[in-house]
Amino acid sequence: MDLAFCLETLYTTKPFLHRLEAARKDGIDCIEIWDWQEKAEGLPTALAQQELSLSNLSANRRFGMVDPSERDALVAEVEQSLLFAQEIKSSHIMLLSQPLQTDGKAVQAPVNGSYWLDHLLETVSQLLILADRYGVDLLIEPLNDLADHPHYLLNSSRLSFSIIRQLHHPRLRVLYDIYHMSVMGENVCKDIEENLDAIGYFHLADLPGRTEPGIGRIPYEKIIRLLKSVGYNGTLGCEFYPSTCQHDVIVRRTLERLLTWIS
Repeated sequence: MDLAFCLETLYTTKPFLHRLEAARKDGIDCIEIWDWQEKAEGLPTALAQQELSLSNLSANRRFGMVDPSERDALVAEVEQSLLFAQEIKSSHIMLLSQPLQTDGKAVQAPVNGSYWLDHLLETVSQLLILADRYGVDLLIEPLNDLADHPHYLLNSSRLSFSIIRQLHHPRLRVLYDIYHMSVMGENVCKDIEENLDAIGYFHLADLPGRTEPGIGRIPYEKIIRLLKSVGYNGTLGCEFYPSTCQHDVIVRRTLERLLTWIS
């Protein structure tokens, strides 16, 4: 298993590109980002200078997958994300059912009942043609709508696994965020045991507070032992808000803790 750290929530007193140097100093060798368009100009050079890789980025910060009136704009946005991912050798991009506002709420789509799911399936089918063209994997991400992202429609692991199996494409998997699914009351270990084939990536943060993994209620040591036993060899993305302002200390402790469990 590999580790990646989301720099959107770390070293937040520093300008973004300066965070890469801090991350490398603290032992990080792979990162994630959210909105790449704000960072595109200097990021490839900064990654090379710090000898960092980038494993994942957010593909649709402006348009959603559930509103048919946005489909053309969404496809164009995602194609630009795929092109950038290809440029910086990111193996994945993550997709949200709807974009998120600054307060965390999902943009409400003007769709009735379950029709949004039909729109999402049609949209993802179209995006998979592009994924094949650019050689980058798509990750759909269910989020919790109870605490962090009200109005977010793709809020269930079961629904996400169903989408993967309906579309049945080697470049489409679920980004399983253990924090979000724990907030939704999902059985994380059962999900892993029964659906590992549909999962392409994990996000880690703890309860309460979406803090660093290993200090709260989620049994991360048990979960990582399970991932080892079932043969997961992908990435664990650490997407958390540090529990103190000493981000360097938190990162080093989290790295040490996770590497001990992985080994």
